[in-house]
Amino acid sequence: RNEPVYAIPSWINGHAILQAARHFQDIRNPVTSAVVRRAPLCGRENLAEAMRCAQASLSSWADLGEAGRRQRLTALGEALQGVAEHVVALIAEENGMDASVAGDVVKRLVARMHRPSGGEESVNVSVLSGAGQDFSDFVEKAIDRLAMGSALIVFPSLSGPSAWLVLAELSGQCAFPPGVLNILYASDEDATIWVSELGS
Repeated sequence: RNEPVYAIPSWINGHAILQAARHFQDIRNPVTSAVVRRAPLCGRENLAEAMRCAQASLSSWADLGEAGRRQRLTALGEALQGVAEHVVALIAEENGMDASVAGDVVKRLVARMHRPSGGEESVNVSVLSGAGQDFSDFVEKAIDRLAMGSALIVFPSLSGPSAWLVLAELSGQCAFPPGVLNILYASDEDATIWVSELGS
């Protein structure tokens, strides 16, 4: 590879943020071992800022009611369908999946956004880590939390984080209140500790 390897930004309060991180994690294609991107690892100050923004978004997200939140998730699914080819390429590149398998993943997520699982309303901030979890299952969990009224701080698995940034960018285009979906990157160890500390 002679082309540059780009760092992917975090997403906090409706904005892409590429902070001057002390450490970056290489994102490698597991089949070729090529470094395809770099993720800036966050610190506690970044987590605290994301938490403040998520908490500030809760009232506006709750005020939409279940119907309003589901409407926005449906719009997000339609927007994802519109960029499906791009997202399939990202998932395939970072996870080493065959493109047809990655395509099935995107179709599954679009379907879940149209029909999130029901549950009791939960107006809180959920901090979620994708470390060691199946990508599709983890995204579906996040979709369900959003439908129930939670704002999210998501630590994607560092084996394939770029699709999450696409979802965050699309959420801004689909009238999600800023702060409802925040994306940070951390080592599996740090993400596990922070999820445990924050009770999600």
